[in-house]
Amino acid sequence: MIIEINPVNCGIYSITHKESGQAYVGSSIDIRSRICQHLKSLSRGKHHSSKMQSLYNSSEGNTAFECRILEACSEDELDEREAFHIETGNSELNIATTKFGRQARKIAGRKPRQTVAKPKPPRKTRCDKKSDDAKRAAKVARQRERRAQQRAAAAEMSI
Repeated sequence: MIIEINPVNCGIYSITHKESGQAYVGSSIDIRSRICQHLKSLSRGKHHSSKMQSLYNSSEGNTAFECRILEACSEDELDEREAFHIETGNSELNIATTKFGRQARKIAGRKPRQTVAKPKPPRKTRCDKKSDDAKRAAKVARQRERRAQQRAAAAEMSI
């Protein structure tokens, strides 16, 4: 496995099978971590490209692939530049051939690239706190009533 160390974070990359020359072209806002995700899913046998997975399984694993940064670009240009590289280059391992990147995820109904922070649970209001206090008070009252019944039953037994 060859990964060129490069300060580029956002851009287009390729993962090429050394023996066959077949390549996968992708885009990411964080190329290094995205390539690591590909290699991790390949090693687990769960890569989304079945062609790439079968090449991985039939060869020496990660060492059979070469990773390269093809182009650095802004986040706004990712889809356009990825489409260009897939259409003009060697990209037999890509599944999508008509829509790329975010466009393909929108069609497939997947999450967009940017992650949205999960909404925080609503804070407890005074009403919620009062209802919690009322629940606690009712629980304590039940416990006291149960103890009183146990004492009465014990007193009847001793008489």
